[in-house]
Amino acid sequence: MTADHRDNSARPADATYEHLPADRSAGLSRICVFLPIGGLLLVSAWPLFAKLDFTPSAIASMAEQLSWAFLTLCTAVAGLAFMFVGLHWLLYVLWPGPMGITVRRADVLIALGPFGRRALDRTRLTAQYRFELEDRELLSPEDFMTPEEEIETCLPILRHPEYPDSLNDIIRKYIAGTTEQHLRLLKPLVQSLRDTAPTVADEEEAAH
Repeated sequence: MTADHRDNSARPADATYEHLPADRSAGLSRICVFLPIGGLLLVSAWPLFAKLDFTPSAIASMAEQLSWAFLTLCTAVAGLAFMFVGLHWLLYVLWPGPMGITVRRADVLIALGPFGRRALDRTRLTAQYRFELEDRELLSPEDFMTPEEEIETCLPILRHPEYPDSLNDIIRKYIAGTTEQHLRLLKPLVQSLRDTAPTVADEEEAAH
């Protein structure tokens, strides 16, 4: 056993192995889209709201006023929804603490500031390459690679049964760096998951 392995085994359960930092600039384009649209919709809803008058009138019927009220409500709700999303991403950009994916001895910590924080225990993580999947809903560039090429150049699909998204989706949406950097940093995690994954023989034996 090398000194490296001795050092790793002596680490506490929450010891950090690799950290993939969050890409805070990923929120800038969303902020530039959602906040202006939300503000514009809210500004547009105000004059519509001011024109509403449900008192009986020979000029405007109740049905017409209700139609305007519904349009105003839809505009205001849409504006608030866009503002909420934009402010959420603004908070992500300005979040004071560290964010990203941290691979630790016992788990993988996903810390995304306003988008949540979750520790996934490594014993329940799975790593499957596209060529190993029986059901492929959508085509992907990996489908045109040989298994050897996919293993060499792509991350397998990393999933946890209690987390709605794959780590791959989180990386694409929130994490800084290139595919090559992600592959290099997560290689030890992938290798450990692949080494401990049950084989077909193991699954057949468990079934009997």
